[in-house]
Amino acid sequence: MKRVVFCVMILTTMIESISIYAQNYIIKGSVVDMEKNPVKGAVIRANKSESHTLTSADGTYAINLSPDDKKIKVYYNDILHKSKSVSVKDTSKNISFKINTAPVVEMVKGDTYYPTIDDNTFSKMIDGRFPGCFTSGNYVVIRGQMCMYYMVDGVRVPSLEAANPYDVYSITIIKNMADCVIYGRDARNGAVIIRLKDGRNNENSDAGKKTRIMINSSMGATY
Repeated sequence: MKRVVFCVMILTTMIESISIYAQNYIIKGSVVDMEKNPVKGAVIRANKSESHTLTSADGTYAINLSPDDKKIKVYYNDILHKSKSVSVKDTSKNISFKINTAPVVEMVKGDTYYPTIDDNTFSKMIDGRFPGCFTSGNYVVIRGQMCMYYMVDGVRVPSLEAANPYDVYSITIIKNMADCVIYGRDARNGAVIIRLKDGRNNENSDAGKKTRIMINSSMGATY
C-alpha cells in the first residue's frame, strides 16, 4: 500500500512539473544599433521572473519566459534602453530592439565642473564645489548616501580610482533621481560622470578652448 501511495505521489509531481513547464514559452528576437548593426552582449531580462540572457555575436537572443512575464527589457552597458510587451499567443513572432549604444553622458542633466591645472585630486574637484557632495576615499557621498555609479567616457567603472585626476576634462554629478533613472538601480543614490581629456581640449587651458600647438625650432648650416 505504501509503495502504491509513493508511486502516485511521484506521478502527481511529474504531471505538475510537466504542466508548469508547458506554461513557459520562448521568445526570440534580435538587438541592433541605430545603424542596424547587431549588438553583442546586450542583456535581455524578463519583467517578473529572473530569466535573462545575452545577445550573441549576430545580435540574436532566445529567452525562456514564465506565464507572469508580460514584458522583456534590453540593457546595454548596465543601462535600460527599451522594453516591449510579449504575448504567449504568438511565440513564433520575433521581438526586435533598436537601441542607441552611444555613451549617454550628454543625455542627462547635472552639475558640471571643469578642473583647472591646480585640481590634481578628486577632493579638490568635488569637495565644496558640488552642494551636498564630498569625497570619501575613492567614492563620492551625495546627500549623505554613498554613490555606487561611476562612468568614465561612457564606460561603467567601480569608483573614482579608475580615473587619473590629471586626465579629467569635466566631472558631472547627477543628484536628481529622475535624471539618474536612465542608469538603472545602481544610480539610485546619484551618479558621477567623468569625461577625460582628448585632442579637442587643452589640459592647461580653460574649458571650451581649442587645443593650441606651439613649436619652436631653429636651423643652421656649415659650409
